[in-house]
Amino acid sequence: MSPLRSYWLAWAISLASLIMTFVMNDRFPTNDDTISLSARIFFVVSVAFGVAGLFGIRCPSCQLPVAQRKTALTRCVPGRHCPKCGTDLAAAPGRFLRGRYVLALLGLLTRPALADPALWVAHGAHADVYLLGSIHLLKSGTAWEGPAIQRAFDTASQCWFEAVQPDDLGPMQAVVAELGLDPTHPLASHLSAADAKKLHRLIPENSPADQALERMRPWLASVVLAVQPLEKAGYDGKYGPDHVLQDQARASGKSVGGLETMEQQGRILAGMSDTFALQLLHSTLQEAGEGPAFIDKAVASWLKGDFLTTAASLDKTMRKEAPGLFRLLTTDRNNAWAGRIEQLLAGDQTTLITVGTGHLAGDGNLRDLLARHGVKFERVPDAPAH
Repeated sequence: MSPLRSYWLAWAISLASLIMTFVMNDRFPTNDDTISLSARIFFVVSVAFGVAGLFGIRCPSCQLPVAQRKTALTRCVPGRHCPKCGTDLAAAPGRFLRGRYVLALLGLLTRPALADPALWVAHGAHADVYLLGSIHLLKSGTAWEGPAIQRAFDTASQCWFEAVQPDDLGPMQAVVAELGLDPTHPLASHLSAADAKKLHRLIPENSPADQALERMRPWLASVVLAVQPLEKAGYDGKYGPDHVLQDQARASGKSVGGLETMEQQGRILAGMSDTFALQLLHSTLQEAGEGPAFIDKAVASWLKGDFLTTAASLDKTMRKEAPGLFRLLTTDRNNAWAGRIEQLLAGDQTTLITVGTGHLAGDGNLRDLLARHGVKFERVPDAPAH
């Protein structure tokens, strides 16, 4: 193939691969990175062939890059003859690619794109408060802690969370034993025929797990059923930002605080009305029946910083079908937390607060509640300001 044809073929492949980068990333999102592997491959191919077109395709006689020969009409279209030796580039034999220009870029395939979960900051007179939207369960190896989060953690003197994991789980276990179990009213007696069918798609009927669920009140069964299929798919709370940042904060000597306690969380769930408890169970069964697909999508958008899509993916059923329940579990808690955050901002320390992303989007979200009180949170860019 002549050098001139090679030049145009390289640029055609580069352009086509660049188009496929966007197509593949939309079609095959991943929760392990901000750019899907297939999209990354096409991007590398696009760059490689573009570089090859500029530097790798040369005159076979004098090795001058073909791209350096420009026509008088435009500065981006190569002419037919080499300006150095006069070789006819359209007729001379040549190699399609100089491989070293392509191979030098293949390392990009193994380089993950930087994650950028949504992070905000508000400034007080003597304090700064960072607000990080979290997904509580992630898979091992998920790279989520981008430069912006690392900088916020490094500058913070204290880290706050929805609740701090206590050393003593006794109080929470007491809540579960007291308010979460009801052997006299089996779980099946609360379920519609449709929800019972959904349950037994997840848990085989009369299995040990099914028998354990039968002793639970609907709210506790909802908690168990929400987590169980995700754990089977490899998701675990110990890999989530809440758990990881708590461990890092303690290891580095930072103080740790909670907007509420785990016992309070348990009592909120246990204290909901029977109507809300059954709505929660129905919502949980519906989302659990979808398998991990809904959280895969939520994680993929979360890693890109698209917190609106993340929140919608995680709470779509509850927001739509049970707004009263959503208000109890999300909006009312946001109202309680807003006062605590205002107190932190009135202090003299830098604080990193990590809460579920669902608390930061939609009606009654935490940022909007604080904005009504004059507290303005601004999105933190991943790249440092220069």
